[in-house]
Amino acid sequence: MKIKVPTSWSDITLEKFDKLVEVSNNVDLTDIEREMKLVSICTDLSLDDIESLEMGQYSSIVSKLAFLSTPVKNGIPNGRIFIDKKGYEVDMFMGKISAGQFLDYQTMISREDLDKRSARLLACFTYPVGAKYNDGSYDVEELVDKIYTNVSVAEVAAYTNFFMLEYKVLSEIFLQSSEKKIMKLKEISEQEKKELIAKLRKSRAIINSFGQ
Repeated sequence: MKIKVPTSWSDITLEKFDKLVEVSNNVDLTDIEREMKLVSICTDLSLDDIESLEMGQYSSIVSKLAFLSTPVKNGIPNGRIFIDKKGYEVDMFMGKISAGQFLDYQTMISREDLDKRSARLLACFTYPVGAKYNDGSYDVEELVDKIYTNVSVAEVAAYTNFFMLEYKVLSEIFLQSSEKKIMKLKEISEQEKKELIAKLRKSRAIINSFGQ
């Protein structure tokens, strides 16, 4: 039986990553149960198939999966991804995206409870070559599914961290500008100014905590 064993985070899709996290966080599993489930997710083998492996073969697979204990490294995004040989543009600069994209991204990034969250974040900037973002020429949910089941954790990490950085920069510019405008207002009291600025600074702290 030929077994395909991933050797880096570049071989792990977002879907598999979420399954790995779920198993890793399951405190009801014994160490060997957890290990076997992790092997099953990575290799697409059933638990029965894994139990039938020779010990030497099993140990070899486990050793190749040592990268699972290392952090995902942030690569350099290249502006285009390919899924099933089809190209998808990825907008790289927030200064050029549409208001709709930015609003969708703000919604996604502020919610930790979304399913396929990383795929949805990337889908805010991704669309088929020749199309425009959410222009009706493609199915957004279908794209999210394609990203989730085909794109690797390493590739998505490069994009999401890049977008997170740009989002923080743009938000900081906006907050600084708003604070200066509040200080110049004559229609409200000094106390009201202080309260508004306190709220802005609280927003800054929340935004700066994203990704940490």
